[in-house]
Amino acid sequence: MLNVLYCAFEEGLLEIEKNIPIPNPNVRYFISLQGDIEKIPAIPISLQSRSDLEISILEGRGLSKNRNNAIKMALESSSSQDIFLIADEDVEFIEGFETVIITAFNQNIDTHILTFQISTGLSNQKYKSYWEKERKIRITEIDTVSSIEMAGRADVFKRVKFEENLGLGSTFPSGEETAFLADSLRAGFQIKYIPKPIVIHPLESSGKNRKDLFTENALNLIGGRVYRIYGEPMASLFYVFSTIKNFQKYRSQISPLRYYQALQDGKKQYKNFVNG
Repeated sequence: MLNVLYCAFEEGLLEIEKNIPIPNPNVRYFISLQGDIEKIPAIPISLQSRSDLEISILEGRGLSKNRNNAIKMALESSSSQDIFLIADEDVEFIEGFETVIITAFNQNIDTHILTFQISTGLSNQKYKSYWEKERKIRITEIDTVSSIEMAGRADVFKRVKFEENLGLGSTFPSGEETAFLADSLRAGFQIKYIPKPIVIHPLESSGKNRKDLFTENALNLIGGRVYRIYGEPMASLFYVFSTIKNFQKYRSQISPLRYYQALQDGKKQYKNFVNG
């Protein structure tokens, strides 16, 4: 069974209503609907009537909290043989996506997490640069993976959760999917890439239009996120590498010393935040 874990925020539920696939005996949907209670819309009748769907309302904000709530919902009614797929409110699914995912897991019985491709829906436009062939993904490559490309076996989600200090609506508003994959590798799970699209998403996204990347605040967020994901000594190596590699990009905005120090300050901020 494939369990699709949807996360929606308030009016985003109406996006799910518009894009959710027709019922399929091999697929179930779990929707974690987050936001301010008074702003959450009434659940559409078309969703209420579906027996393959569960909805949980979660007050507050934080994408990782929302993802973890969807995981909790699915685990309560899943078997160890089930597959979990991460989904967002604004994605559309490729026709036959469930067959692509289930078949790939059946062909890779020793792999715990598989990552796929996102399509823009346009034949002449790629969402990102993808590898052409199947391959295992190493910890140095996990930052290339988007959350809506990820699917994993139930056993992974029993042991690994999304870091709630990372992701939209949190102190460090990105990197939650990378942290999830890093934690999965540290837990002994294998990750493999499959060169097949499963969802459609517009090329434009918040992650592709970052502004003010080299302000001290932005660098603090990067430094803290990298430390959480990779730990020491990889984070320290990254700070040095990034300072050197990006010099021509930031030289007119900030000095190399301040650039490096801002990354280090981000690590301190993360540690202080977590330790209270």
